Amino acid sequence: MYVPISKQTEALKNYGSRHRAALGLSEKTDALLIVVSEEKGTVSLARVGELTLIQDSAELIVRLEEFFAENAKRTKQKRTMRSFLPSRQHMILAAGSLTCALIAWFLFSFPQSGMIQRTLNAPIEFANVSGSAVVENIRPQIISITLSGKAKDFEVFDPRALKVSIDAKDIKTLGPYRIKIVEQFVDYPNGLSLEAISPQYVRFSLSKKIAVPQEQNSH
Repeated sequence: MYVPISKQTEALKNYGSRHRAALGLSEKTDALLIVVSEEKGTVSLARVGELTLIQDSAELIVRLEEFFAENAKRTKQKRTMRSFLPSRQHMILAAGSLTCALIAWFLFSFPQSGMIQRTLNAPIEFANVSGSAVVENIRPQIISITLSGKAKDFEVFDPRALKVSIDAKDIKTLGPYRIKIVEQFVDYPNGLSLEAISPQYVRFSLSKKIAVPQEQNSH
């Protein structure tokens, strides 16, 4: 069976063949595709050429309910009264799909090894900024970091210590910048693994620091 593979190389840089296939199918059809990472156990949704990482089962349910509601409305407008699917039957199909999705989520995202995932917010910090410059207009100022590991490792980890640190020692030219957040920018403890960064890019401007004149004491 031929499956169209998406050509969005930048968006799929950190994903495997199943994510490429799912995104490719979403580009060719109006289907909603659920993708479970074999290595990481994370769950993503592919639709209309976009891949979204799902944080937990609650978000998965909301996304599926939104899709079913939208699809039912669109289908109802196209169907004739003769071919109209009874609402009860539609609800049974929707409930079955939700059940299958949740089973897949728990089987793949929460393996018996005791590994868990948590998504935490981390502030962005800049280090080694030139003394004559200042970093402004940082967007976003908070990055969502998804970590995985054993429950005991999370218990001794203070989420407030999580941060994204960008070394600005090589940024000399004034002006706007767009930098991709990579793993070495994220300060997280040993024993945990970095699974996802969202969003992956940060924008900011490097401006000249304006010296504030000091008031002179009058005698």
